[in-house]
Amino acid sequence: MQRLSTVVAMQYSGIIFDLDGTLLDTLADIARAMNRVLRNHGFPERKVAEYRTMVGWGLEELARRALPPGHTEESEQASNGLVAQCYREVLTAYAAAPVVETQPFDGVPEALRELWEAGAPLAVLSNKHDDLVTQIVEQTLGMQYFKVVRGARDGVPKKPHQEAAHSIARRLEVAPEQIVFIGDSEVDIETARRAGMIAVAVTWGIGTRAQLESAGPDVLIQQPADILTKLSFRPHTAAT
Repeated sequence: MQRLSTVVAMQYSGIIFDLDGTLLDTLADIARAMNRVLRNHGFPERKVAEYRTMVGWGLEELARRALPPGHTEESEQASNGLVAQCYREVLTAYAAAPVVETQPFDGVPEALRELWEAGAPLAVLSNKHDDLVTQIVEQTLGMQYFKVVRGARDGVPKKPHQEAAHSIARRLEVAPEQIVFIGDSEVDIETARRAGMIAVAVTWGIGTRAQLESAGPDVLIQQPADILTKLSFRPHTAAT
């Protein structure tokens, strides 16, 4: 498959979008919630920009990465450990106000509308908690564009594991190889690879262009409108 395609439109029959850094700019609200937890524990707060390298793996991993060095050495299995406690607290803080500064990236609503009008089956897959993902999509983009909106669920491995992506493909009734997985990080590119999907990376999110190119996506796009020009929708063949 051609890498970093910029000329020939790559065909697809369905799209799975990452949420944070791909459809929505959520960093400020995540930072505020995590800083509240750090402050409550007497730890120094972090600048919003620092969180760019900490997000993408879910709020539990965010809590682990945001804590000061030397405070994350307790057993990861300890339900009462500091990481576990901060995870519960940041989940509560974030769920209380997930859409304060969060908003779609420029051009995203228009691209979604055109894809939806063309009949492309669309989905969202995030490592955020499932209920949060639904709440945030409802408040920012609307659920009407998506056949599936899914976040982290108990018993289902998070990205970059392929299980959730394959489950969505079945819901869309599209074979994995006919789906493009669009995200802004190495996690998303790896998810696409493991799921046997077309990996599309966006440059307006968290990952730098150098990081994304190093991860080896099939297509690199610089603005939401590129989804309409560098990718070409075709009616899907049902997955077997």
